Order: sequence, then structure tokens, then C-alpha cells
Amino acid sequence: MVHQALGRFFKVAAIAANIVVLNLLWLITSLPIITVFPSTFAAYAVVQDWKRDENGAVIGPYFQAWKKQFARSYMMGVPTLGIGLIIYVELRYFGQAHALFGYLMLGLVASLALIYICCSIYLLPLAVQANLSVGQTMKTALYVGIRKILPTCLLILPIWLISIGLGIAVPFLGIVCLVSLTFWLTSLLTGKHIAALFG
Repeated sequence: MVHQALGRFFKVAAIAANIVVLNLLWLITSLPIITVFPSTFAAYAVVQDWKRDENGAVIGPYFQAWKKQFARSYMMGVPTLGIGLIIYVELRYFGQAHALFGYLMLGLVASLALIYICCSIYLLPLAVQANLSVGQTMKTALYVGIRKILPTCLLILPIWLISIGLGIAVPFLGIVCLVSLTFWLTSLLTGKHIAALFG
């Protein structure tokens, strides 16, 4: 009985240590802001590996994925970020409108923003899991994001919003575990939608 309890404790401690190490790796390799794309793709790839092997290593697989996903991460990340910035500017612009046309445009751009967020959530899992070209990955993310907009808004989007809120409210928590846990939960929730496409 004591051995079982100790075994569980050490297993949980090892998982917690891996989460902290992965978070710190992501943070350190993202510090020169321009490397945030490969760092994010690599962190997600390691989380995917954990689904297959809970006791998987972190450092070696992280840097292997960082190198492997380097070019792809920029080819997908830069346009996605650019579209997001355009939507943000449009939201700010039409958010200051006081005419009917401005309100209509604000509603349209807000709808586009929601679709953009849902598609972006699927982009990372597809980029890491599916063996697709960059263009196919982005088209598939758009397709799945629109097709699964309701479950994405109800399950996955709240996780991301809570994580961002916690990271802002308790920065230490963000440094220690939020990126890893957010990716892990996202991986669990998007997995069945992606598996249905390629299964």
C-alpha cells in the first residue's frame, strides 16, 4: 500500500517537473520574441509526445521539434499573426463608430475574429499532428475551425481565456505551468476532431 502511494507520488512529481521544465524551455527560447513561433510549435509537439508516453523526455524532443518545425512555424505563424493584427485594428476602428454602418461592421469583424480564433486554435495541433503542407494545414484549420466553431467556443476557447487571465493575474503561474497545461488540454479537446478528419 505504501509502495503504491509512493509510486503515484513520484509519477505525479515527475509529470509536474516535466510541465515546469517545458514551460521554462518555452519561455527561455521565446525571449528573443522572434523565436516564439518555433518555440510554441516545439512545446506543443512535446505535449503530443506525452499523450503517447507520460514519462517522456522533455529537453531532447523539444529541441528536435524546434529544429524540425522552425521553417514551418514561420510560414504559418507570420501570416496568422498578420491576419490577427488586421482584425484587431478593424475591431478597434469600428469599436469607436457611432453610426449604424459602424455597428454592422463591428458585428461582422467580431464574427470574423471569433472564426479566426477558432481556426488558430486548430492550426497548432494540425501543424504538429498531420503530415500536410503549409497551405493544406492552414486550409484544414479554417475548415475545422468553422465546422467545429460551437464546441471550440464552449470548450477550448474558455481554457485559453482562463489561461491568459491567470497568466496576467499570477505571472509566476504563467512561468511555471500555464503554457504546458493549456497545450495539453487543447491537445485532448482537439484530438478527436482532428482524428475524425484523418481516421
